[in-house]
Amino acid sequence: MWRYKRLLPDKNFILGMCAGIGLCLYVGLYFFQNSFKQPVRKFGEVLNYIEKYHIDTIDNAKLVELTDAALAKLAKQLDPHTTYIDAQQNAVSRNHLKSQIEGIGIEFILLKDVVYVLHVIPKGPADQAGLQAGDKVVKIDGHILKEAEFTSNDIVSKMRGPKGTPVKVYVCRNNTKDLIEVTIIRDQISILSIDAGYMVDGQTGYIKLSQFASKTHQEFIERTSQLLEQGMKRLILDLRDNSGGYLGTALDIAEEMLEPGKMVLYTKGKYKKFDTKYYAKGKNRLGKLPIIILINENTASASELLAGALQDHDRALIVGRRSFGKGLVQWPIEFKDKSILNLTVERYFTPSGRFIQKPYNTRIDYELDLYNRYKQGEYFHADSIQLDKTLVYQTSTGRTVYGGGGIMPDHFIPLDTTTHSEYVNELLDNYIVQQYAITYVHANKQKLETLGLVDYLKDFHITEEMVNQLIEEAKKATIKQVPISGQIKNSIKHLLKAYIAKTLWQYQGFYSVYNQTDTTIAKALKLFNQAEALLQEDISHLAEQVRRRV
Repeated sequence: MWRYKRLLPDKNFILGMCAGIGLCLYVGLYFFQNSFKQPVRKFGEVLNYIEKYHIDTIDNAKLVELTDAALAKLAKQLDPHTTYIDAQQNAVSRNHLKSQIEGIGIEFILLKDVVYVLHVIPKGPADQAGLQAGDKVVKIDGHILKEAEFTSNDIVSKMRGPKGTPVKVYVCRNNTKDLIEVTIIRDQISILSIDAGYMVDGQTGYIKLSQFASKTHQEFIERTSQLLEQGMKRLILDLRDNSGGYLGTALDIAEEMLEPGKMVLYTKGKYKKFDTKYYAKGKNRLGKLPIIILINENTASASELLAGALQDHDRALIVGRRSFGKGLVQWPIEFKDKSILNLTVERYFTPSGRFIQKPYNTRIDYELDLYNRYKQGEYFHADSIQLDKTLVYQTSTGRTVYGGGGIMPDHFIPLDTTTHSEYVNELLDNYIVQQYAITYVHANKQKLETLGLVDYLKDFHITEEMVNQLIEEAKKATIKQVPISGQIKNSIKHLLKAYIAKTLWQYQGFYSVYNQTDTTIAKALKLFNQAEALLQEDISHLAEQVRRRV
């Protein structure tokens, strides 16, 4: 089933450019005062006429709202990634990439006029106050929730707030009529970027990296150190569905795998003093490990930068499907009212010179690009990939790579459509599997926690009775019944075991189960001989360069 993932722009462009900020402000003011003098004056005059002469009284807040809407529309016309967002949107967007936020510590969905709690962060404020996964929040601080009146962002803004302040929620638990009142004192919540990190086998470490946030690099160091202690001799770095984040974080992680002095990327823009080259500075902790990076069509921005740099230096084997194709860098310009303009000011290039930004001739074509790729068969056949083969570049050892539209994998893996049928997707989209898993854990929590994750993976099995109970829940939710084949039943069992593990052990538990049937990971494990060969070729190439200098 087709699902669209929203792309988040990079917001750490300021890194390494402090010296250029003053120049940019000066140039920007000059530019506006001259080239844009007439339209800027006109915009001000229109607002002035509206305020003075419009038949209805318009307060300042309304004018600000109108101005924000106009600026957002203006930004949208420039390129796909320049955005203007108001102060409220900025607060939500900025928090997304913070490694710590002030809130209550839950994961939820807005489902039929209630906030359904999917997960409660262990030892967080909500957990300590007694909130549980499966609770249905129907009222927050006296506000009765109605799906038509509240969005997920509205709920987030009500739940979050300064550390030490209370929020009172009223929840329905176990479908009882009486509401339970829970007062939660907001606190600092740690947001992790590494969803899972574990040993796939005796020598292969696996890390699922979901974004590049402020403390992602430190997380990466800690998790790889743990895996090295457990015997890791090779690494699978999973960047699938990683939509990017901070540029600086991606650079730091690249340095963990590249030799000192090797270029990571360079940028070019309208103003040459902003152009920057970034080089690895000498960490290279994982320099001796063969690495395979997993990517797909939702791998974007900073994650493409990391994959492209390691591919260009023949440092990692790239496996999966063509990545999103975002090679534009945004400069976040924040105004006094906390609104922000994320202005595209530069293009970034991989070490070989590749510009991976896909074309954006028309906005609609750009927004439909992933859908069109799917319809054209690109997700299933490498021959269906429409790429400009004239944009040819060479890696460090002479391998051919292409620019002009994302990172092309070294090994293509088609989208696996055999595991999930439309019926199973309906179960997931309506949270039937997730809700059943939470209910099951509540009824069997002590036994499951005593079992532990390692024994759970080996010894716990989903029974036929559990599958039948789940199917009955689907009927109650009016999901269209279909003949339950053996394949559908196996999918349900696998997903149910994964979501029970997630309820107990968070994403570490989920991916430890879910990845057991992942065809991309299974293929990657068979390709490490090539990843090892790349590493040896790169060493030989470096030795040859040194010999020639001598």
